[in-house]
Amino acid sequence: MKLALFNGLSVHNEMFAYWLDYCQRNKIEADCYTTPDSLGYVAYYKEHFPSFPFYNPSEFSPSKGYSHTIVLTDDDTNFKDEWITPTTICIDHYYKVRRPQIPIHITTRKFSEPPPRDYALPAYEAITVEEKRRLLKRRVVCIGFRALESVETYKNLFPTFADLEFVLVNRDMMPMYEGEANMKAVGGMSMTEMMKLCRESEFIFIGDKNPDHVDKSMSGAV
Repeated sequence: MKLALFNGLSVHNEMFAYWLDYCQRNKIEADCYTTPDSLGYVAYYKEHFPSFPFYNPSEFSPSKGYSHTIVLTDDDTNFKDEWITPTTICIDHYYKVRRPQIPIHITTRKFSEPPPRDYALPAYEAITVEEKRRLLKRRVVCIGFRALESVETYKNLFPTFADLEFVLVNRDMMPMYEGEANMKAVGGMSMTEMMKLCRESEFIFIGDKNPDHVDKSMSGAV
């Protein structure tokens, strides 16, 4: 078995990790197709999953004989309709089906709206429990714009607020929380730096306010 993992967009490169971890654990070959990214995802994957090659999306061809092709983002129009085969899988990030031409769909969470589809929460083991305990710091990493809350909300969520450091990370983060000595906001953080923060932090906070998700379900990937 050999897979093609395709992402022609500048976002959602985080989705490679879950498939590469799966392939590595199950001894499955995979070729990755994506564009150069400014946040260092590809460099991170080449270091942590060195046996999987990366190519430009223009080099993809269904004639290469992949057993399955996984389109990592459902609104990626760089994946052409003529490339679709009966074994093409689309990863849906939205409650509506945006690529009905693709025969197989897996959603990144359980959406509240029909049609019903198989779903899998994206997660993989980037650190062992023992290593986490050794590196642990009194810190909360808040990831994504849906994790942005008022200071009072954070204080209610974390009774030990004053003893914790809060780092808020998003692609396009603006300066926030001026005057709070234990809070800082960071935009455009590299994948390697963000993963280091996550590995060392006691909590990772991801918002639950996507209106099209089942009530109080996670928004994001782990």
